[in-house]
Amino acid sequence: MATIAACNTERLRQFLLDAGYTVLERELGWNECLIVGNDERFGGAGRSAEEALLDAAGALFPSAAARRLLLAALEPAPEAPVADQPPSPPQPEVVLAVTWTEEDDAPAPAPELLGEVEALRERIERQKDELALAAPQRQRLVILGWLALARACQEEAPGDLEVGAAVRELINAVLRALCDRWWPGHIAAFGRDARPSDSRRDIGVGPEPESWREVAALAAEALVMLEEADDAAGRDPAGWADAAQLVPPAAEPEVVLAQLRTAIEARGGPVLGRQPKHLERPEATQLLDWARRLRWLRGGTEPQLWAAIAGRLRFWTQNGADCAAAREALDPAFVPAKSWASLVRTAAEEERETAALIEVLRTVPASGALEDEVVGWLRAALPLTGAHQRAIVEAAGHLRTAIGAVEEVHFPGAENKLRRKRLHKLKAALAEPAPGQAAQPAAPEDELCEPEPAQPVAPEVLARTRGKRVLFVSNRSEPRLQEVLAERLELACIDWHEASPRRLDAAVEAIVGGSYDVVLAATGFLDHAADGVLKRASKRVGVPYLAVEKGKPARVEELIGQFLPGAAPDAERCVRR
Repeated sequence: MATIAACNTERLRQFLLDAGYTVLERELGWNECLIVGNDERFGGAGRSAEEALLDAAGALFPSAAARRLLLAALEPAPEAPVADQPPSPPQPEVVLAVTWTEEDDAPAPAPELLGEVEALRERIERQKDELALAAPQRQRLVILGWLALARACQEEAPGDLEVGAAVRELINAVLRALCDRWWPGHIAAFGRDARPSDSRRDIGVGPEPESWREVAALAAEALVMLEEADDAAGRDPAGWADAAQLVPPAAEPEVVLAQLRTAIEARGGPVLGRQPKHLERPEATQLLDWARRLRWLRGGTEPQLWAAIAGRLRFWTQNGADCAAAREALDPAFVPAKSWASLVRTAAEEERETAALIEVLRTVPASGALEDEVVGWLRAALPLTGAHQRAIVEAAGHLRTAIGAVEEVHFPGAENKLRRKRLHKLKAALAEPAPGQAAQPAAPEDELCEPEPAQPVAPEVLARTRGKRVLFVSNRSEPRLQEVLAERLELACIDWHEASPRRLDAAVEAIVGGSYDVVLAATGFLDHAADGVLKRASKRVGVPYLAVEKGKPARVEELIGQFLPGAAPDAERCVRR
């Protein structure tokens, strides 16, 4: 293996000058070298000018064959023997410690780093299928971590040509290829002159990194935080919020994906290649249809092809107001009101669904059927209620009591989330009075807002709320309560957010962005996941978070008096319920 462990840099510089190159050098806390000429440029960096020159030379002579030729060119010519004297025995070269050895004869330079690069390549190969199906935010952090580990090896062996060549090949042929194909978003560390500090914005947490090892550690920390937030928000292990909407799955996902690939490649070329920046973007309606079909197929077919198609659609929809619907359909947080299957219907699928509906209506259990029989029938019927609820309600009217007794526990797991939701709707539809029957008086609604308290607001409460910007989160809209709180607490503004997945994400962004001074959460109407997401977002930026139960004004004022920080700078900033 040809290596350059130490070199007479003056001789190397002269060789480069004779070959038509210019060597440019500078020092900025570390040394940089740029070899230019013959319409080429090769850069390197190191702790000294010699290391930087050797690093740049490694880029100029990347292969073992090229380095071997370089060694031969740098080898000094033997001196002719003096007449009448025997030739002197060969002396070891002192200033040029360049050697050629076979792999079996001597260890490679920096073998630990070369081994680390190879181990990293194997790790990427093992994990890339799983990462292909992950949300793009996770893809960015994982790829950044891999990229930082590769650059750390190069950083720690600045003069080693083989480590440098291995790292460059890994970055360009593997990691950059994944990003070009998946299009998960910009990663600053890919820049030719990128430094560790450039990754601070991509990471989003922690201090400004000073080394590539630190970048990798911070990226891993950010990934853990993202996974925890996704889990609290009810997303699946890959970071997507639509697990329930994947049911029912495609009967032949490989066929559907192949058809989708054919249609997309007819407009934009191979999806496994680079993005077609020179071609015109397809129509927005076509992009929306493709995005819906792709989301429907997630997890049911070949991961790398699925990810490449996702990357192509992200590339096409990244800009333009007309692509907003398709861009939203590709967002991991987006959850459609219906299943993906109902949004991507084909003639064959409609025919299969019609056949399934006929079978469901034909097999409706008789009155007095056992619970297991009713539950088994509901498993087949509930996925069809999205489009055919009226027909199913009419056919199952005699099972009103039996279906009303069926509980959610009969439909466990994420794959049955849609069934559980539709079970509630079916029960409500069956509970409505039949035509001609008098409607039963409705039970009084559990009002969120009570009449305005007669007592004036305590001065110490007003001192803490006057002029504040408040966010109130609940699962329902209550304009009267919003008005009462704004008036009694003399607020500058009070914005209302309902805790749907999309609205919850918007609320978190507003909190982290510094839009509010106080967050009030009607935890009596929120699930634990929403409560946890809001609490963590508030704590992250030091905004007071009050769990105000059902949000009744008297209770809100009581909690503000007890927990909202006043003038004390070290008061508790996040109140746990």
